[in-house]
Amino acid sequence: MAGHSSALLAAVLPHYDLIVCAARTAAEEAAHYGGFHVGAAMRVIMPSGGYKVFKGGNQKPSPDVKKICAERVAIDRARTAGAVRVEVVVVTGKLKRDDESGQMGETLHPCGVCRDEVLTDPLIQDDTLIITVLHANDGSIPSADLAGVKIELHTRGSLWSFHGDHAHHTHGH
Repeated sequence: MAGHSSALLAAVLPHYDLIVCAARTAAEEAAHYGGFHVGAAMRVIMPSGGYKVFKGGNQKPSPDVKKICAERVAIDRARTAGAVRVEVVVVTGKLKRDDESGQMGETLHPCGVCRDEVLTDPLIQDDTLIITVLHANDGSIPSADLAGVKIELHTRGSLWSFHGDHAHHTHGH
């Protein structure tokens, strides 16, 4: 567990299942012509008050096809199923500098289009946890103690602040 503070682990470990789901989705569902696979998993609250997990992998099978982000796939599936609120979002993928802000965190952050979505989508609230995980997307699953796995914990406000005010993006992962 070296490298992670106890506070970070306490906040993230309850969502280990989502981290695994996002990692598997990146390996199994993502389709990117250049091998840049991103997985997203969201735990949402349904109208019954129960929870459900929705996942998505990014899609860009060739350079001339418009990208569809993993986060967009997952939230569209949640919305279609009638989700009331997103409680936790996990995004995993290889590290890449952000095309819009030029920033690079320790993990892959949602692209500008997805950050706009996080900021404006009514299913995502100020207290929704956004967990970003650096993962090789080689089919391996992070260990249960998350040893050796880089993780960042965000809210939509902290994610937006990190990247600055870059509204209405058109590029990214």
